[in-house]
Amino acid sequence: MTSMVDTLTAEADGGEPRTVEQSLGRLDIQSGMLLLGDPQYLPGIEVANVTVGEIAIAAQLWQYPSGGQTLMALTLRLGDDSGIGPPRKIGQVAIDSGKLVVADKGDFDEHWTRVGNERLGVISTAPNDSVLRKLTKRFKLTAIRIA
Repeated sequence: MTSMVDTLTAEADGGEPRTVEQSLGRLDIQSGMLLLGDPQYLPGIEVANVTVGEIAIAAQLWQYPSGGQTLMALTLRLGDDSGIGPPRKIGQVAIDSGKLVVADKGDFDEHWTRVGNERLGVISTAPNDSVLRKLTKRFKLTAIRIA
């Protein structure tokens, strides 16, 4: 059964979406601990005792005829498929910024910073750059446009 929101979204985006699985890459896990969370509130969830050296990250997307996409699920694959049991909940993460960070705890401890000149971030400029102008003026940020 389709919800009213799904119906309206399909109408606005040119029709029903198709489900697509897309690989997002691989992440080395050298510390044995995986972190997940909103960039503003890291670490949100800590997954200890990760015994594989790397994980594969994939997304399940709804792609609309207009080109729009909606993220439906994020899959983290640790090792091969042997011995896989049913899905289980490992925690809950509040996402205020619309972004999710997946990181090795060792990399997080060594490189993540909340303040100072080293802070990196993404500023959405759609449909114009008014947010960018306000942030650069208020906080004296240096921004580099990435196409």
